[in-house]
Amino acid sequence: EITLLDQACGSGHILVYGFELLTKIYEEEGYNTSEIPQLIINKNLFGFEIDERAAQLSGFALLMKAREYNRRVFRKELKPNILCYKDLKLTEEEIKETFTQLKIELTDELLFDLKNIQQSTNLGSLISPHSDATSIKEVIDKVIYSKSSSDVFLRYRLEELEVSLEHLLLLSRKYHCVVDNPPYMGGGKMNKILGNYVKSNYPNSKSDLMTCFMEAGWNMLLPKGILGMINLPSWLFLSSFEKLRGKLIKEKHIHSLLHMGRGIFGIDWGSTAFIIQNQQLDKDSR
Repeated sequence: EITLLDQACGSGHILVYGFELLTKIYEEEGYNTSEIPQLIINKNLFGFEIDERAAQLSGFALLMKAREYNRRVFRKELKPNILCYKDLKLTEEEIKETFTQLKIELTDELLFDLKNIQQSTNLGSLISPHSDATSIKEVIDKVIYSKSSSDVFLRYRLEELEVSLEHLLLLSRKYHCVVDNPPYMGGGKMNKILGNYVKSNYPNSKSDLMTCFMEAGWNMLLPKGILGMINLPSWLFLSSFEKLRGKLIKEKHIHSLLHMGRGIFGIDWGSTAFIIQNQQLDKDSR
């Protein structure tokens, strides 16, 4: 039942470690050893990535790790839950026309979400859907049903919509654990679209991409879920992150935090590793 997400999974290092840990958990619970790799890949691990090659490497790494535990695992139909972002190529007008042809209601929230997916390789895991998972799934089912009876031109649009809606469905889910080594980028180096997006959606963490990923991560957590992350220590001290620190202290619980000096991991600007729990503990339970 445990779900673990890496919002920027790269070539899958964190997911592979998660695989090994989950294997031990399954073994302790008495599961059949030959069933464990398939269960982990199908049920437990999720990765999001904007780079196609990195996403392919991540999926490959998980499959090879699965084969390490079960030599016959390739005989089963395994598909790692690695979301490689793909921009929606339909224009706003084409989206509206397609929904009209299918006689499906296009809510303002869903149109807003689909327009964000037009920039999914730019915004990535910072996209926070306004539509709920149930309504997205209902539209996906209708789109899939309509594909079989549509002409070739409409089918192209439906295929584009299906991929984008699947993106939104995964982004709208809540996870037990989010573990990242997020991308770092100061606000001054962001392109205009990304910069405007984080200013509107992540006003407390807009000064750096890594802190935006912190907020995006805890927004994807289930109640009492856990965010584990390593990033730069600037957010601990700079005034530009004061509101982020205030929100963190007020709404979440810092389970542990390690402030490391220079030279750790071969970098010169320092780092911090921390675990944040998605709940606010009362004074009696601290």
